[in-house]
Amino acid sequence: MKFIAPVTKNEEITATIIDLTYEGMGVAKVSDYPLFIEDALPGEEVELVVTKVGKNYGYARVLKRHNDSPDRVELPNKTYMQSGIAPLGHLSYAAQLKFKQQQLRNVYQKIISISKFYQPLVWLIQKVTVIRRRSQCAKSTVN
Repeated sequence: MKFIAPVTKNEEITATIIDLTYEGMGVAKVSDYPLFIEDALPGEEVELVVTKVGKNYGYARVLKRHNDSPDRVELPNKTYMQSGIAPLGHLSYAAQLKFKQQQLRNVYQKIISISKFYQPLVWLIQKVTVIRRRSQCAKSTVN
């Protein structure tokens, strides 16, 4: 039996963004069919045009935003997002931290299955990050 997606290519729809992927793309679902949207944040209601339809998921782009997320910040230069350097550039710093902590939680629950030990691990990761930052700043000369 062949799967028929609930959307077609070049179809214009209105949807609410429900989540972010690990790449920073917004996720909207149409009849349990996920669409990945660049430059979209959770809570935003957007008008979309479907650009690619696959068997399990599709891609779309934003035509018009009906409301902005409170976590959205304006970018002075969109080149960073287009080049892939800063895929979360349109997300506020506090929301970026929350997003990254959620990503860690998901990895620990999925791979390691240690969700109840998450908080001590965050403290350890923050310590390691500080040490790593300090070691990267150190310079040495070789004669």
